[in-house]
Amino acid sequence: MIAPIQRLLTSPCNKRFTPQVIFWFSLSLTFTLVYSLLALREAFSGEYIVQDDARQHIFWMMRFLDPELFPKDLIADYFQTVAPAGY
Repeated sequence: MIAPIQRLLTSPCNKRFTPQVIFWFSLSLTFTLVYSLLALREAFSGEYIVQDDARQHIFWMMRFLDPELFPKDLIADYFQTVAPAGY
């Protein structure tokens, strides 16, 4: 029983697309897809998840509505000055 399993797992491949290569490649892609989808679902399932660029490029824009917002805030001033023209 061990010999066929060992042959399946350790036999060298001379051809590119043997059934063994296709099987193991498909299995590895399946595991990759399943676990990446599980990780993404966990990462983005929170109610307050925000894309990281939004925090640095959008929060200071409330100054357009209220010019007195964030007085002497160096971080807001920095992100406002490094924003691209027309942003």
